[in-house]
Amino acid sequence: MNSLALLILALMLLAVLGWAFWSWRSATQLQQLAQRAQQQRELIDAMNEVLDNPKLSEDEQLAHSLRLVEKLKATRR
Repeated sequence: MNSLALLILALMLLAVLGWAFWSWRSATQLQQLAQRAQQQRELIDAMNEVLDNPKLSEDEQLAHSLRLVEKLKATRR
């Protein structure tokens, strides 16, 4: 093989490796985003349960909700 063919082959290999790395990184970021969305969904559901609980006083509902809001804020980045 001549040097031009080797250069083209090396550039193609580099392109494929770059694409594979980019795909892996994108998949990792999507997975992290999905996990964060799941956590937020669970916290919001818990907040709705607290607010719909007739056994709790308004002060107790507020205290529980504020704790859940703080946990929800912590999931933001």
